[in-house]
Amino acid sequence: MSEKQEPKARVVEVNRAQMRLVPMDLESLLPADHQARAVWSFVDRLDLGEFYARIQSREGKAGRPAIDPQIFLALWIYATVEG
Repeated sequence: MSEKQEPKARVVEVNRAQMRLVPMDLESLLPADHQARAVWSFVDRLDLGEFYARIQSREGKAGRPAIDPQIFLALWIYATVEG
């Protein structure tokens, strides 16, 4: 009869190729005249109240916060502009 083997231990293994986290100023990664800044400025002037009203995640309630609709809209417009 064969002995029943114990299940292998589940561990998080080392990943030596993993990038390390380094604090950085994201604002300094884009030049002042980059098109993404123009898109962000445009989206910042829009009334996104309807988007925020539909978000179910609320302060003081359990759950993960929603991603700001301004980010999604700016990314979508930027991607459309860039093609």
